[in-house]
Amino acid sequence: MRIFFEILLKTFYSVLNLKTNGDGILTYKSSNENVATINGNVLTISNIGYSDITVTHEETNNYFKFETKLWR
Repeated sequence: MRIFFEILLKTFYSVLNLKTNGDGILTYKSSNENVATINGNVLTISNIGYSDITVTHEETNNYFKFETKLWR
């Protein structure tokens, strides 16, 4: 069991690579930075726990602001 938990606690990286047809910028946010942090479009999971990952499309002259949760 100890080896299993050590593997789980190792840092995990994922690239968030969503596309938009709009002209706004996509940003990402973690609700719990003790579990997951985001730097640009790189998601780093560094602890066991829960974190909502939210993507936001910024408002522009052509599009409204939009937010959605990717996963929990």
